[in-house]
Amino acid sequence: MFSNPLFILIYFDIIIWTVIPFRQLGKKYFYYFYFNTLGDYLTLYMRFLFHSSTNFFYIPCNTLMLLAILDASYIKKYKLIYIAVLFTMSATFFLINVDNNFILNALIHFLILITLSKDFIKIYFKERKISLFVAVIILDESINILRYLGVISGASNGYFYFYVSTAFEILVGFFFWIKEDNPKLLIQLK
Repeated sequence: MFSNPLFILIYFDIIIWTVIPFRQLGKKYFYYFYFNTLGDYLTLYMRFLFHSSTNFFYIPCNTLMLLAILDASYIKKYKLIYIAVLFTMSATFFLINVDNNFILNALIHFLILITLSKDFIKIYFKERKISLFVAVIILDESINILRYLGVISGASNGYFYFYVSTAFEILVGFFFWIKEDNPKLLIQLK
């Protein structure tokens, strides 16, 4: 298992991304990174414990990632809807097949992408600044969506893309070791 280059790459990726929640502790995107890392560990745990290749734990973790980046006022206003969605999506990870799992995860990441894009635009218009931090999260989410779409489509180069995107995610992970509130990550526009 450890001699497979893909697994070595995945494990290295998980180690890099484990540091990020600690670096972002107390910041706006802390829980986003926390649930992202939690999904990796739960899936890895399932692989070791049950020798299963299941990625089902990503559904509830990705849903929690989405909830973590939503504006708190929206969550308070629509609390019951969010609880129902979270419960439904979490329950479905036991009931759906692998193909639907990838489709649902891609959809959740697309919703995350939309939410992050809204944050990026809000910062731009409110402060006349470009947030490199949010821009890199948007880039990472785009890569995740493309990764899922490659697997869903059954593209013959899907595994090659998985290798490339995982290597890219390692580089992005190093970027997120920089704290979110670092002033150098905001570019002032005139």
